[in-house]
Amino acid sequence: MVSDVNPRVRFQTALTLSLVEGNAATTALAEILRRDLTNEWVQTAVLSAVREHADVLFNLLVADRSFASRPGSLMALKLLAALVGARNKPGELLSILRAARQTFLSRQSEIRLGILSGVADGLRHSGNSLLILQESENTPTLLKQLIGKSFQEAQLIATDADKQPSKNRLEAIQLLGAAPYAVAVETLTTLLSPSEASEIQLAAVRSLSTHPNPEVGQILVDRWRSFSSPVRREVVEALFSREKRLHPLLDALEKEIVPITHLDPSRRQALLDHPQEEIRLRMQKLLTDQRSPTRKQVLERYRSALTLSGDSTRGAEVFD
Repeated sequence: MVSDVNPRVRFQTALTLSLVEGNAATTALAEILRRDLTNEWVQTAVLSAVREHADVLFNLLVADRSFASRPGSLMALKLLAALVGARNKPGELLSILRAARQTFLSRQSEIRLGILSGVADGLRHSGNSLLILQESENTPTLLKQLIGKSFQEAQLIATDADKQPSKNRLEAIQLLGAAPYAVAVETLTTLLSPSEASEIQLAAVRSLSTHPNPEVGQILVDRWRSFSSPVRREVVEALFSREKRLHPLLDALEKEIVPITHLDPSRRQALLDHPQEEIRLRMQKLLTDQRSPTRKQVLERYRSALTLSGDSTRGAEVFD
C-alpha cells in the first residue's frame, strides 16, 4: 500500500501508520514522503503520523543523499525539524542537527540554515528559543556548538548579496533574531544600509527588534534619515514595542533628527497618554515647542523678499 499508484491510498496508509509503533512504520512513512513530496495532503498525513518520532524520520531522509536535491525536500525537512523543535528534547535536537551537518556539504549551508530555522519555529511554538537552548546549562556542549556554527553561517549568508538569493538572505536574517545579541548586532546593523533592498532592511529591523538590548532603539533612530517610508514605519513599530526605546525616539524628536510630522497622530497620542510621566511630559513639551507658526510669523519670515531686485530674464526661463 505504501507503493500504491493511487495517492488517496497512500494518504490513508500514512494516517493508519500513526497507530503503528516501531521502525518499520517510520520506514514506510519515509517511503511515502519520498514519493509524495509535492502532495500537501499526503505530506500532512505523514507529519501527523510521525509526530512522536520526527527525529527518526528526519535521519532516515537525510541518510539518502539524493533526497535534498528533490523538489520540496527542504520544506519537508524544515517541517520535520519544527516538530523536533516543538518537543524540545536536547537528544533529538542534537541528533538531527549533527546529521544535517555531517550530510550536507558546505555549499549546501542554506539547507542546514533552513533546518535550523525549522527548529527555531518549533521551539518558538513551545515557548522556547534557540537562545534559551544555547544558554541553558542542561544543553549538551556539542549541541551548543552546532547552534553557534549555524549562527555563523547565517551571518555569512545574510551579507552575501552577490551569491545568495534574497530568499536565503531573508531566512538567515530572521534566524539572527534568535541569535545572541553580540553575534547578531553587527550583521543586522550593516544590513540597515540604504544600499540594501527594502525587503532586506525591513527584515533586519524586525530581527533587531526581537532583541531586548536597550541600544537597539539608538541604532534605529541614528539611521532614520537614510530610511525609506516603509522602513521608517517598521522602525516606528520596533521603537514602540519596548518602552525603553521610546527615550531614544524622544531624544531624536527633540534634536529634530526625527521630524515630529513623521509620527502619525495615533503615535503622538500614544506618547501623550503614556503611563510613564516622563514620556508624557517630554511629548507635551515637544508639541508646545513645535506648534505651527502664526500668520504674523510667516509674514515676517518672507518680508525680506520685498527688498529683492527683480530679474525678468530669470523669470522668463521659469515660464518657458
